[in-house]
Amino acid sequence: MVHLTILFIFATLWTTTQSQTWAGIYQLNTTCITSTCCCLVNDIVLTRPSLNILTFNATLSGQCFGLPSITSSIDYPVGYSLSLSISIVKLTVLLSNDSNTLTAVNPLMSQCSGRAVRKAALIAGSTTAIQIQMAEWIPIVVPIASAVFGAVFAGGAKVVTALIKGRNQQPLYWEVYKYDYYTTSQYPYANGHTHITTEYIPSSSSQSYYR
Repeated sequence: MVHLTILFIFATLWTTTQSQTWAGIYQLNTTCITSTCCCLVNDIVLTRPSLNILTFNATLSGQCFGLPSITSSIDYPVGYSLSLSISIVKLTVLLSNDSNTLTAVNPLMSQCSGRAVRKAALIAGSTTAIQIQMAEWIPIVVPIASAVFGAVFAGGAKVVTALIKGRNQQPLYWEVYKYDYYTTSQYPYANGHTHITTEYIPSSSSQSYYR
């Protein structure tokens, strides 16, 4: 079992209301027919690598022209819908008002549509699940310090994700990727949001978190 010691700090107060939260891991529960459709299967993983970009990742099955999966980066949606292309197939993806359900709609073939529900975050490489429930409103909770990450990644866990909820069940998404070395910085925006960037070396990749 992976033992976690996580140090939290309170960051800048979030004075604005986030209308939707796309980023997260969604488990598909669908009747999409693979014999006639190109279907999204298993999990849909949405990440936000920058303020204006949303990345859509999913495994494919069925009549998908030989494509095993889809990874697509699009402009971050301003509302509750986005358009997605899988080869010649066009899908409309709808996010529920509570940001917990995705519905992929094929406007030409209704039997090829699918539905996915946001699920509890998992630690890859272990059987431990994390779901942190805040009794009172805590706008932003951020893990810091190298000792913290050393403990988090003990036991061979390669990826840590946590779904953090505040009062009124509003989901706040936090995702951390493990590499050999890392630096973490944070700074507030004028609109009350806080931007936290973690850069991992030598991977030359970075993951940004927007609250």
